[in-house]
Amino acid sequence: MASLPSSSSSPAITLASLPPDVLTHVALCLATSTDSNPLGPPKHLVPFLSTSKTVNDTLSYKMNPFLYAEIFRYQFDIRSLRRRLPSSRLTAPNLGAELQRRWICLKRIQRQGKSTADWRSRTYPDHEIKEDLMTAFLMLLESDGRNAIQLIRYAQLHSWINQYCQLRLTKIHREPSMPAETDEASLAMWIAWLLTDYRGLLLEGDSRSLNWICTPYMLGTFFYKNSFAPWTTFSLPVPSANSIRPVSPTSASPDAAPLTQNTSPFFVYDTTPAPLPLVNSNPPAPQPRARGRTATSSLHHPQTAAGFTYFGSPLAITAPLISHAATLLYFSRMQKLPFNVPGQPVQTPQEHLTFLDHLERNKGLVYSGSTFVAKLDATLNNIGLEGVEELLRGKRNFAPDYVHVKLPSLARSEGWDDHFARLTGCWNPFEMVKELGMPKFAWTRGCLSGDWDGRFVLPDMDTYRNIMNGANPLNTLEESFVLQDPQSWHIEEHYYVKPSTARTSGSPFARPLGPPVRAGHPINAFIRPQTRLEHVRGANTEGLEVWEGRYDPAHGGVAFYETWRGGMQGNDVGLSQTTLDSMDRDVSMDLDDDDDSEEADEEDCISIIITGASIPRPYYIPETLPTMMGPGSTIRGTVRKWDGLVTLVASPSLTQTWIWRGYLVGDGNFVGRWREGSMDVRRNAYEGVFAMRRRVAGTSHTN
Repeated sequence: MASLPSSSSSPAITLASLPPDVLTHVALCLATSTDSNPLGPPKHLVPFLSTSKTVNDTLSYKMNPFLYAEIFRYQFDIRSLRRRLPSSRLTAPNLGAELQRRWICLKRIQRQGKSTADWRSRTYPDHEIKEDLMTAFLMLLESDGRNAIQLIRYAQLHSWINQYCQLRLTKIHREPSMPAETDEASLAMWIAWLLTDYRGLLLEGDSRSLNWICTPYMLGTFFYKNSFAPWTTFSLPVPSANSIRPVSPTSASPDAAPLTQNTSPFFVYDTTPAPLPLVNSNPPAPQPRARGRTATSSLHHPQTAAGFTYFGSPLAITAPLISHAATLLYFSRMQKLPFNVPGQPVQTPQEHLTFLDHLERNKGLVYSGSTFVAKLDATLNNIGLEGVEELLRGKRNFAPDYVHVKLPSLARSEGWDDHFARLTGCWNPFEMVKELGMPKFAWTRGCLSGDWDGRFVLPDMDTYRNIMNGANPLNTLEESFVLQDPQSWHIEEHYYVKPSTARTSGSPFARPLGPPVRAGHPINAFIRPQTRLEHVRGANTEGLEVWEGRYDPAHGGVAFYETWRGGMQGNDVGLSQTTLDSMDRDVSMDLDDDDDSEEADEEDCISIIITGASIPRPYYIPETLPTMMGPGSTIRGTVRKWDGLVTLVASPSLTQTWIWRGYLVGDGNFVGRWREGSMDVRRNAYEGVFAMRRRVAGTSHTN
């Protein structure tokens, strides 16, 4: 009798038998699951990797960088990186390496923010502190929502930066001398600013401690940098040591022999902090954090202080200017409550907190401040990181009109593109130091056009003079009498248009068109005293016809600068289409070679002219407050193409002028310094700081 055939059973399916793409998909689902808290490292992936050697090998970083690149794209913001970095940096291996490096830093920040023991015992190495500072700073500049939630909710960045300020910055400021401008201090101040929001300002128990830290950096104008190269030099980078011509203190068009970099009267780098000099006082240029250092071979060991590894290779970047962060921090705290009107009761932070609660609860106010992000507990489990980004995207960091600084958004990275490009490309004024594929510095067209409200600090003149003479600079500075006066401006931007383009725009020009005007003396914001600016308007465009001295057609045509008429971020209605078509695809405003301007030296020519005037102040500023820019004051100036430094000359009267120099910081602050305009630009002058914010739409005037 024949036996019945035994039923054949199918072989068991094990994890080790699954195809690599299936294992990758399973691992990615585990790492990006929204069923549990999506904050922190992909902890659910660890048990899966431990199931077998085959699974571990298949999903290792070396064998499967694609997996870790996809995890990075989920856990961190990628949109800003695609705008700012070359594609060669954003490969799968580099994204995976950055994922591991970031989580090492964020876990360290979380751990060190909970205790002061390692800070006090010095077991928290300096090179790790510097790497953590730079990592947090860059992540905040790149944040469209995801970076912020990882830094604030997981790494508890608020606690960590508070530890740094209390244990590091406060200690430095107890010394009887001006604190040094270090990369560490600058990055810490900027992180503190990027975490600033209005609720946090109102909840702050005592703002005096942070203001005490900010004061020397803000008011020590003779000691700390305000720009990435001396503001008195218009054409950068400097091509060679023998190509710098001197500019006399009184002459706008000198004709002298070339000088070297070390003997130019305006291009001055070195300064002697004590005793403080009265001449050659431009501070040294910022230095890069890393340059040309090979990347570390181990993904699990952070780079040393000599270099900063960023997406698999060293990043040449300088620290931001500490004076600007100090100014923004100081002004935001001094302006968190309205002006105190005589005869009316003083308002308290609690009253404004109650009103803010009302807006959030009854009006659905959602803002992208760090305090709001810190409260997103239950929301995270419901909507995941994609939902958080969508929730915060496009929301501004709320602040009332009377706060004359725009608080930074943690969910709109576009506003920091120019700032990032400036830090990575403008740290060496003697050569163009751009990584291949990195974008040029971008001056966003329209970023300065519009109405602006702000304040400037007016130090006591006698105190300021004593400080400059070296008499107890830090103690004297902190005790100096300071006034904060309001100012309101309307500003317009005008862009040079080549003659061939202007003639095709259909606008009637009364004079022949020619090359752009050449830069003059810095004391006049590089616009020569004989330069005429005449407003013209045509059927399709309007702008300025600009020429020097007495107009003579035999000596060439006038330069035409078209007026920007667009929105904040720039769009196709800001300039005429013919002008837009003629410009480079980047927005750096470099002048193209053109047959009509062969005789002009592009490096010495002005491509952007700024004009403006003082305007009536908003309703919430008392008329009794003084200002150096009264009705009828005029403004004109230029933009330095190399780094976007804005230099303006404000003329409140026929006999008085003020020079304003600063940058557009973020997407709505104009920050810098003013100085008395009659002093030789090679000397220290009576000066202070200012900060202005683009006027909130709908803010009415007093008349």
